[in-house]
Amino acid sequence: MVVRPYTPITLDTQKGYVDFVIKVYKGNVNPKFPKGGVMSQYLASLPIDGFIDVRGPSGKLEYKGCGLFHIKPDLRSSPNPVKVKHVNMICGGSGITPMFQLLSYILQSKDDTTQIAMVFANVSEKDIILRDELENFKDKYPNHFRLWYTLNEAPERWAYSTGYVNEQMLQEHIYPVKDNDTITLICGPPSFIEFACLPSLTKLDYPKNMIHVF
Repeated sequence: MVVRPYTPITLDTQKGYVDFVIKVYKGNVNPKFPKGGVMSQYLASLPIDGFIDVRGPSGKLEYKGCGLFHIKPDLRSSPNPVKVKHVNMICGGSGITPMFQLLSYILQSKDDTTQIAMVFANVSEKDIILRDELENFKDKYPNHFRLWYTLNEAPERWAYSTGYVNEQMLQEHIYPVKDNDTITLICGPPSFIEFACLPSLTKLDYPKNMIHVF
């Protein structure tokens, strides 16, 4: 049996169905993973009327609305309430998926004034998942959502950053630490989190208790 965690992008208010964004990792592309993604390739091969078993939801972070998060130190613990005015989202590749559901909920809630800044890292421009939806949010909610990209392989006349997430990039494009009213959320490959995001946030004095890694 193969089990993989995926995050829905549909909101809880959308009843009767659930949507996932799943990147298919094909075999014989990455030498480190010659077989590719076992689960993603299986899902891509399913017919329209195919079935899979799903369980959940599971996680340590829950958004209650209007800047209020309930965060569990571990899955068995009681949640701690955390109230913020700003949410930073730092994501790499398919790490956009847990961010997108939260982003959608906040921006489409009329009474929620929480402000969001996102830095989204990818290898190349064609790898940017959900780009049209993100651009639409940026244009529709300019006072609530700031969006910045960085690419390892940027095309000519690229208007955003090039290279790995670093201290200067975060200092310029996410909300700073102020009165403990900012939470920073991170999702992406382990090396992206361990060697780029967390060291940069540490240098900028972001408190560990206000950083959450999916």
